[in-house]
Amino acid sequence: MARLSDADLAKLKSEVSLLRLAESQGYQPQKQGKDYAILCPFHEEKPPSCIISQKKCF
Repeated sequence: MARLSDADLAKLKSEVSLLRLAESQGYQPQKQGKDYAILCPFHEEKPPSCIISQKKCF
């Protein structure tokens, strides 16, 4: 698997909004405090457990 350099990863984090990316893929983020939650893209679930934080990247 190819790895991104630290510089490329920093650029990607600064230029791509995970929230906007999720919305463009048809997810409907729900506000949870300072963060947003979406249904996990890897398995069926209810309630949403995939958390998107605009302050953190994980």
